[in-house]
Amino acid sequence: MNAKKKELKFLLIPNASKFYDINQLIEIKKQLLNYGHQADLMDDKIDDLTLINFLSQNNYDFVFRVNRGRPRELNKKIRFISWFQDFYFDSESELESLMEGDISYFYTSKRAFGIKKKPKCFSSLLYPGISEKNVTNGLFDISKKLKIENFQNLEFSICGYIPAGVHINFNPLFYRNFEIKEKCDFDSVLENRLRRFLKNKDKISIEKTKEVIIFLQALTEINYEPLSGNLNVNLISKKIKNKTLEVFGSANKSILNNLIRLFSTDYPRFLDRITLARLISQFSSNYALVGGGWSAYNEFSEFCRGEIQDQNELYSIYKKSKINIYNNTHGLGMHSKVFEIMINGGFLALPFSKNNKKESGIEESFEPEKHFVYFDPFKFDDLIEKWLHNEKKRIQIGENARKNVIKNHSWQKRVAKILNDLKK
Repeated sequence: MNAKKKELKFLLIPNASKFYDINQLIEIKKQLLNYGHQADLMDDKIDDLTLINFLSQNNYDFVFRVNRGRPRELNKKIRFISWFQDFYFDSESELESLMEGDISYFYTSKRAFGIKKKPKCFSSLLYPGISEKNVTNGLFDISKKLKIENFQNLEFSICGYIPAGVHINFNPLFYRNFEIKEKCDFDSVLENRLRRFLKNKDKISIEKTKEVIIFLQALTEINYEPLSGNLNVNLISKKIKNKTLEVFGSANKSILNNLIRLFSTDYPRFLDRITLARLISQFSSNYALVGGGWSAYNEFSEFCRGEIQDQNELYSIYKKSKINIYNNTHGLGMHSKVFEIMINGGFLALPFSKNNKKESGIEESFEPEKHFVYFDPFKFDDLIEKWLHNEKKRIQIGENARKNVIKNHSWQKRVAKILNDLKK
């Protein structure tokens, strides 16, 4: 007689209360339940002390936490799973808190994330997946019933938000457009955000602070080439820290960390997305920008669709776009946006990066010109000439990708991997 498998109990904790974060954990919870286990999902992130207190009053075998490590005072009997979807300049300390018997998962390779130390626990890659409920009619099936040239009413689309830190006036052109001594509406905001945290603020003028902001923008731009997929967060972080400490001396740690994160992680994302949008705008006036933050820029106001939380509406844009443009600062190709575009039979194009052929790059699972295509940002017109009006081939490539995702990239397979890894 076969012994009954032990029922395990999981606590799932998101990185934030955003739709994107919560939705992934909902799918993981669903699959854990399908495998006969228990799972509870928190609706927002939680600090270490609150988590410790909560776990002291509730029994769980495993904690699955996004982008955060193990609280150091946590009961050692509780095994911890950390899923690093992002790895910031200070994430190494989160990784160091994990113990033998825990698991650290990464959205991309440790090399691409710039991880120097070997984790004490078992570590592996864990990519997002696609839910079975999202497997609806793709473009190939639609093309049998409708004329695709009439159905696809967008030439291009980009799905990705503009980081909040670079909204409106805090962008690479703002202080550069004026004389440093000229008064600007944003001066008071900058003063409140930064200068009030400085211990020697009486010695640091608002003009000097503006100069530092411009310097940090330039520093990032010198050390990261937009659309290269080759971001070195550690290198940029070190240079930013050295400059800010040189100018401001002993600065408040929290504001310093915010500056480092902004210019080493958020600002490169902004550079990539604003570069892509401006590139498309040179060749088309029929495209969609999906995500928060775009409306802050007048040049894109008529193309903004805002943040879309309804998956059917989002997937409709993927299908109605002749070319879906994707980018990633780390060259990560095994990303939820990639899978979502492909599951709908959408045609995916991304800039070539040397990381595309490495671990977690898109060629780990997909072949160029069979499942997606590359483009050269300096020869964007080549992409248009070859693919924008090549309807039949675009639809076939999208269908090839769709079949690959259905076969290999379901949430069921992702959770099966987690459960197998827990036995190691």
